[in-house]
Amino acid sequence: GVAVGRAKLVVFALSAAFAGLAGGIYAYYVGYISPGSFPVLLSIEYVVMAVVGGLGTIWGALFGATAIVLLIQLLDNVGTMEGMPTYAPSVLSYAVYSVLLIAAVLYLPGGLVPAVRARLGSRSAAGAGKSI
Repeated sequence: GVAVGRAKLVVFALSAAFAGLAGGIYAYYVGYISPGSFPVLLSIEYVVMAVVGGLGTIWGALFGATAIVLLIQLLDNVGTMEGMPTYAPSVLSYAVYSVLLIAAVLYLPGGLVPAVRARLGSRSAAGAGKSI
């Protein structure tokens, strides 16, 4: 067997090292860090990107990030229309993120990319069994 406790510790330490390295590079590049540099909405965006695209696939991360960035642009355009309050973009973002996260967890627990792969795989398997 595998020593699960040790493997978890190694993975946690490695992820902390990468996060520390990224933070150090960011601090060097920007020159100033404050708590306002990392808003809560940004953390929520990253979680939604990962869950919607698919947590265990590179294509899922790429698709989730692309879809959420495009959605953010759309929500910003809608939220900054004439007559909308100044806080509309952030309220729209929170609302849409919560709906997306709940829908993804309930209906696509593996994410969108693994669900599409499974759907395409079942179609090709069903099509391969047919004779002409």
